[in-house]
Amino acid sequence: MQKIVVMGGTGFIGTGILKQLQRAGSQVYELVSISKSGGHVHDHLPNVRYLAADLMQEGDWQREVQSADWLINCIGILFPNPIKKTSYEQNSLLPGLRIIDSIKLSNTKLIFLNMNSAPFFLNKYAKTKNVIAEYADRQLKSRAINIYPGLVYDKARNNTYYMGKGLNVFVNKIHWDWSNKLRPIPRYQLAEEIEKIINGEESELMHKI
Repeated sequence: MQKIVVMGGTGFIGTGILKQLQRAGSQVYELVSISKSGGHVHDHLPNVRYLAADLMQEGDWQREVQSADWLINCIGILFPNPIKKTSYEQNSLLPGLRIIDSIKLSNTKLIFLNMNSAPFFLNKYAKTKNVIAEYADRQLKSRAINIYPGLVYDKARNNTYYMGKGLNVFVNKIHWDWSNKLRPIPRYQLAEEIEKIINGEESELMHKI
């Protein structure tokens, strides 16, 4: 039975991944979600163990990731919020590097959600992703796997759902190089592609367009 730890497992993408993996049943995967808050108990999925952790502090979370077969990093913010005092460095970069350092001497394999292409207003977001990915490649070598989705959408989040559906129609009708790079993907399909990787199969998301 493979142990899979999802960092940011209570977020939009992390929850979708855990929903997909739990369908296989508790005899196939041991599933662990690690997030800052641990999530609300009423939102917890069956057969998933939830852990609240501050990744910048020593704690039980390190033992969890070091004993995992796979670690899926879904942590990060799309836009900084000065009111909430969030930034790419504090909420994406530093936790991402800390995660990599914590599994460097283990056998844990990392799946990192990078991005296929970024519009100009997400340049800093993309640069942060690339710094984490490059660090993972140096420290983990072949144990680091990048995947490159575009906009991830689902009915659970209306502000991305209609945009994602619209982009998908656009991409499927206009086969220009730049439109293909948008690569919108339903959340369930992203989760299916990640499960393929976990089971040793090739995924189209492992290759940047």
